[in-house]
Amino acid sequence: ELDSASTAFDKLIRDYRNLIHRHVTWIRSSDPLGIADVRKFRTGISSLFDSRRFEAFGYSIMQKWSSNPVSGVTLLGSIFFILVLRIVAKIWLIGIGRRKKMSEATVSARKCVASLLTPLMALAIPSVLYLIARWLGTEFVTESTLHASSGLYAASLVALIVEVPRHLLCSNGFVEKHIQIELPRQQRAMAYLQVIGIGLVLSAYTVTLAEHIDHGVWGGSIGRLGFIASLLLVA
Repeated sequence: ELDSASTAFDKLIRDYRNLIHRHVTWIRSSDPLGIADVRKFRTGISSLFDSRRFEAFGYSIMQKWSSNPVSGVTLLGSIFFILVLRIVAKIWLIGIGRRKKMSEATVSARKCVASLLTPLMALAIPSVLYLIARWLGTEFVTESTLHASSGLYAASLVALIVEVPRHLLCSNGFVEKHIQIELPRQQRAMAYLQVIGIGLVLSAYTVTLAEHIDHGVWGGSIGRLGFIASLLLVA
């Protein structure tokens, strides 16, 4: 009898799952954006930048550092190493592009080294954000550090998406010197990517943070309006 009941129960679950897959194509996760969300935007921004929230976050950082200073020193050392490595990689990439370094090497060798240095530079800033997010979200954690960690993870992903094309198109970079493709308005595109990249990284952090603080009450106002602003910035 137990086997029969279990089989019938499994069949019922499969039938319901097939029914949902067949008829449910979209479930609204929230109410449409309305005037009330716009009105709550100022209150949400005030809550996001509340001094008490910064005070709690600073206290959590001090407690986290006191609980395991070795991990904090390791984090700072890792960030310093990544930034120094980025500077060295940039010097070499520019030097190779201007034929000041590896001048006697073959074209293929210069292209190979440049193809390795370019992603190395592009990964630097996203890696720094990722390491900070990982440090905030592990070991000793509080609500404020977990929220900041989630925001920095999102910022790291957006930074990666922006940094890759920015370093490919940079002056004396891989596309200009090694693929030898002349793009119209390349310098303008570089300036655009730099400005829009900073805006998108800050927007990703703010929107993600708004979705978490105060149990997500500001997700409908700050979160969605910030997302719309990010799309307008890209457009």
